[in-house]
Amino acid sequence: MLIINFIFSFYCLDQRARKDQIGPYAPEIVAKERKEDSLQKTQQIERLKKIYGEDQK
Repeated sequence: MLIINFIFSFYCLDQRARKDQIGPYAPEIVAKERKEDSLQKTQQIERLKKIYGEDQK
């Protein structure tokens, strides 16, 4: 019962943080992470183009 209560408490805290947009769910942090993800995807595409030689076409 104690373990279930512990897990449920973390779940409730996470849901509240999402609702209130605090902690790792703050709009500034989410926007920053999306920007970094976009940059990483672009870099990965460029690397794949170099590997397959499509950048020279």
